[in-house]
Amino acid sequence: MTVRQWIAAGLELSILRLASVLPLRLLAPISNVAGAVYWWGSADSRRIVLDNLALCFPELSERERAGIGRSSLAQAVLGYLEKGRWWFGDASSQPCVVEGLEHLQELASRGRGVLLLGFHFSDMENAVLLLNERIPLCAMYLRRPNPLVDAVSRKSRGRRQITMIERSDVRGVLSMLREGAVLWFAPDQEYRDRNQVPAPFFGMLLHTLSSATRLVKLSGAAVVAFTHHRERGGSRIALSPPLEGFGEDAAADAARVNRILEDAIRRSPSAYFWINRRLRSHAVVPQA
Repeated sequence: MTVRQWIAAGLELSILRLASVLPLRLLAPISNVAGAVYWWGSADSRRIVLDNLALCFPELSERERAGIGRSSLAQAVLGYLEKGRWWFGDASSQPCVVEGLEHLQELASRGRGVLLLGFHFSDMENAVLLLNERIPLCAMYLRRPNPLVDAVSRKSRGRRQITMIERSDVRGVLSMLREGAVLWFAPDQEYRDRNQVPAPFFGMLLHTLSSATRLVKLSGAAVVAFTHHRERGGSRIALSPPLEGFGEDAAADAARVNRILEDAIRRSPSAYFWINRRLRSHAVVPQA
């Protein structure tokens, strides 16, 4: 590690450790201030967010989209600070309602693997770890560029009994699914993957990963949609029944994934990670 990496890691881990001891009621106002600073201090991030929102919500005014954008950055900061409560504290006792847990339990009782179809909302890590308190999960992840922060992250998640596996380890992923694991997988970010198909999304055709289709075909796993949002200091999680016919047609699967994501975004637009470059940089074609 370089000196710069040590300093960056020390600063980030100190922030998360402080967040772990602060009262939960203080994290939201702190996040609002930090999100506003981020919004006005980073012109590039602001432009990405506004461009993405303009693509998905052209019917809204610029002022309305800017309001969603500012709120999304504040919620992203809140999600970041919430990690500290898991990494260095204990957030497992916070209120959490899980709808549809019986679907995972029934599949687990039959020893069938599950691809848990998730998305990048600001409370993502909090929701995944709260669900893991109720049923053991595995999760795919990308290695963090800072080795020290990556090591602390993996150690924390290991302490929470959640199994982490890198996205590039396809054999490991298939092995887990075949052995009956419940594997969290989010296909909605920008990835360097050639296996993409155009699918409807907010009135556009957006090139969308077909990885979920390939994993299901090769493993025989079921697919369950996993959505969530913050509620009264905790989380509300919704798990769908197994998606029938998933894995038979990549284009149909991509359309279904995008439809689930679009519905979730419309319920809470400011909770989504609009900082994602995927919408702006991937081939987005007006839908006929």
